Amino acid sequence: MTTYTATREISLEETAKKEVSPIVTANLDGLAKFLSFETMLSTLDQIPMKDVKADDTTSEADVQCCIAETMAHRMLSKCPDVRFETDLDKRVNGYEIEPHYFGARVYIMKGDKRVRTKVEYDMLVFYKDMPVVVQVKSMKQWGLYQKIGNSLKTAQQLYGTKEVGMLAFFPFYTNWQKYPQMVEKNNPEVRCIDLGYNKKQLQEAMNRFYKARSSRVDILGC
Repeated sequence: MTTYTATREISLEETAKKEVSPIVTANLDGLAKFLSFETMLSTLDQIPMKDVKADDTTSEADVQCCIAETMAHRMLSKCPDVRFETDLDKRVNGYEIEPHYFGARVYIMKGDKRVRTKVEYDMLVFYKDMPVVVQVKSMKQWGLYQKIGNSLKTAQQLYGTKEVGMLAFFPFYTNWQKYPQMVEKNNPEVRCIDLGYNKKQLQEAMNRFYKARSSRVDILGC
């Protein structure tokens, strides 16, 4: 189990020196306010299971992630000031970007060879023309905190601007109560968004996914 006690104390000192553009914080506050209303209106029951695209349907973890990402995508798509990044198959500043699910994988390149994966984004969007990277956790937020710096820095290099924000979607109910406040206090360019469901509701959504998939297999005969 990951603990954040020591990291929190160090981060509070380090991030106190951070200077974040007022444009970034104002845009993120506006977007987070809109999404907070969507959290109250959105439920897993509203997600058509045909929209959930999982590469490995035998992996419950993969299916969980895809359900959570689909929910986050639906919430963002309802915001009139949000547009999704569509130019995802390209090379920029020594990186190669490859579409993946709703988002993209970014690889470090050496000539024409991929050296390693730099970062994976669950979504890349623009809010009022400001780039915003999106990370989604279906249940626990393990590893999210450690991804923030790399996710933002890489996006700044990709888009050639320091004015980049980040949204972190995860269910608050299943995590440490003060975690969202801690993340945002230490990282003013990040906003946490509650997916609003609990473990039982996610399991019910997974059951619906497998039931719907079974029905499609019976109809198609494959």
